[in-house]
Amino acid sequence: MSLEDPPGMRPLASVSLTHVQYDDSDPLGMFMAYASLAPIAIIISYVTLIFFRRDLATILMFVGQLVNEGVNFVAKKIVRQARPTEYLGKGYGMPSSHSQFVAYFAFYITIYAFTRFTFQSRAWKPLITIAAMSMAGLVAYSRIHLTYHTPPQVLVGLTCGALFAGLWFAFCNWVLAPAIDLDSSVARWLLLRDTRDVPNVLVFEYETYRQYHAQKEKTS
Repeated sequence: MSLEDPPGMRPLASVSLTHVQYDDSDPLGMFMAYASLAPIAIIISYVTLIFFRRDLATILMFVGQLVNEGVNFVAKKIVRQARPTEYLGKGYGMPSSHSQFVAYFAFYITIYAFTRFTFQSRAWKPLITIAAMSMAGLVAYSRIHLTYHTPPQVLVGLTCGALFAGLWFAFCNWVLAPAIDLDSSVARWLLLRDTRDVPNVLVFEYETYRQYHAQKEKTS
């Protein structure tokens, strides 16, 4: 039975969000294809953290991620450089949106870790940096390996994402975050909170839990 569209029926469109093509004879093909899906996992993580934690830092980082995608969209329309393989991917290829996406995420996380986080072990900050940069490098290389982008398209995407991460972090800390009133009725209704000045959120939340538990035992 043919899977082609019946006569007189318009061709159906498909959701290509997770549609990554690769050469099944390539031993690294499937691995690279799954690596290209990292931005989707990151978006899901953003939404989950925002929904359950309502933390201003995560919200601002996510907003920056979306603005970063908008910048990439506009840049592609201006440059109008084709992809190396015509039948792979939609739209133009310069700069690589995947590369710009993961570069923003990796550099923002690194900047935030070194300027805001306080850990009991000094090893955590370098480990976070290595993990974030390795993930970004893997995703960027996967776009070249799968021939969705040329090396210059990926390199420009990485550069744009890294630069935008630094600019957005500075803008959030000096302009945007101070302008947000967390005592407003809307912020209270949304249960928004700002933990940017808390050195170690995990320790803070654990100690708060211990205090609550101790107080509960006294009153019981």
